[in-house]
Amino acid sequence: MLKLVQNGMNYAEIGLERKKAEKDANNERVTQKSRKRRKYLAGNAKKRVHLNARCEMRKILILFLVIGLLISFFGILPFIFDYPYSEDANSGPRNYWELILMISYEGKGKYLVVGVLLLLLTIPAIIKQKGKERFS
Repeated sequence: MLKLVQNGMNYAEIGLERKKAEKDANNERVTQKSRKRRKYLAGNAKKRVHLNARCEMRKILILFLVIGLLISFFGILPFIFDYPYSEDANSGPRNYWELILMISYEGKGKYLVVGVLLLLLTIPAIIKQKGKERFS
């Protein structure tokens, strides 16, 4: 058999070297792409964390807004409705509405103050957050 030699290597070894070089070049391209991808994802991860925090903040602000509305509603009831009729000193409420009225009368306006304070604190925060979302 005739053995062809080029620079001390036969063609089979040259083919293996060429395949190895192509594989190494391909691996280098893949690692460059993965580095770029990791860098891109790392930058977006910071943005995602910031957006998740913003979303959580929005949920908390809406919860405080709803609580403020409910407490304000309980606080304003004594100014709209009279105290429920009771026959004697130990008679209780006949239904849930009378129970709600009795509880709101026990607050003596404190519920209204707390509810309005919650509303005054959360509404500007919600407006400020919406302004930040609009510009980002």
